[in-house]
Amino acid sequence: MGRFDNTGRVFVRLPLPRLEAFHDRLTFRDPRGYSRNPGILEDGRGNLLGANRFNVIHEYRISKPDAIRFLEVTRDENPIHVTEDIVPGAMTLSKTILPLEALLDDFTVDRVKAKFTGASFYGQRTVNHFFLEAGEREGEISVGVNTYQAGRIIAKVEMTGSLRPAEEVPSEESLRAPRQNLDLLRVFCRSLGVEPGLYMEAGEVKRTAFPKAFLASLPSGEMVRQLKGQGGMLNVLSLNFGRPAYPIAAKNLPEVQLEKGRSGPKMFNRVVTKIIDGFRTYGRGFALVHRGAVGLQKI
Repeated sequence: MGRFDNTGRVFVRLPLPRLEAFHDRLTFRDPRGYSRNPGILEDGRGNLLGANRFNVIHEYRISKPDAIRFLEVTRDENPIHVTEDIVPGAMTLSKTILPLEALLDDFTVDRVKAKFTGASFYGQRTVNHFFLEAGEREGEISVGVNTYQAGRIIAKVEMTGSLRPAEEVPSEESLRAPRQNLDLLRVFCRSLGVEPGLYMEAGEVKRTAFPKAFLASLPSGEMVRQLKGQGGMLNVLSLNFGRPAYPIAAKNLPEVQLEKGRSGPKMFNRVVTKIIDGFRTYGRGFALVHRGAVGLQKI
C-alpha cells in the first residue's frame, strides 16, 4: 500500500512478484540514485518503494490479433485498424494507463490527457517513457509519459492519480460481478499484455471497478459510430474521472455520450465526452479531432 514517511514524500509500493509476472519489459531509472534521497528504494520484503521522482521505461510491440481483440471489447468499428497496420490511438493510450493500474498498489487515475502526434504501427518496437513524482496535494501522484516508435514521439500523456482512501475499500456485495463483465475485462487486459489478476488483485483488496484505461478507450469507438464522414484523426483526448469508479458488478456496461463542443482550433472538431450509466457520470472531458490531418492517430 502507498504510504508517507516522516518527510512527507510519497512512497508507492511495487511488489517484485507482480513485476516479474508483467509481460512487457520494464526498466527502472533513478535520477537521484547516488544522492541521500534516492527515488527508488527496496524495503527488504520483496518490494520496490518509489519515492520522489523516478522513471520507468516500458518496451512493447502490439500485434494485429491483440488489436482486433481490443477493438472488439472497446466497441470500435473503425475498419482501418483491421485492413491496415495502424494501431488504434485508444490502445496506445491504454498501454500507458493500464500498466500503472496493474503494478502500483492502491493507485487510481483521476485525470488523463493525451495528445497524439504520429501514427503507430503493428509489430514495431514501441517505448513508453514514464516520469513519476509526487503531486501538489498529499497522496497525489503526477505521471508524464512520452511514447516513442521508430525514434519519433507518437503520443504524450499526462496523468494525475492518487492513492485510494481507506473509505473506498469495497464491500463484499460489490465483489459479485456478472460473468460477461469479467470475461470482457480479462480480454481487455490480455489484449494489452497484462494478466487480469495483476489488475484485479493489486493491493490489499480485490479491485471491483473497471480500469480507467478501459473507460478512456471507449470514446474513440463512439466517435467512429456517431461521426462517420465527419471524424478524422484523434489529436487530443482529455478525461476527468469521478468517484466512485465504474463497478465491474454494474448491470450495464459504460456508455459514452458525445456532444458538439464550442468551436475549437481551426481544422478541429471539439467533442464533449461523457462516460455514463443512466444518470450517473463517471467521467467527462473533451476530444479534439483533426478533420484533415495526415499522420495522427486515426479514431
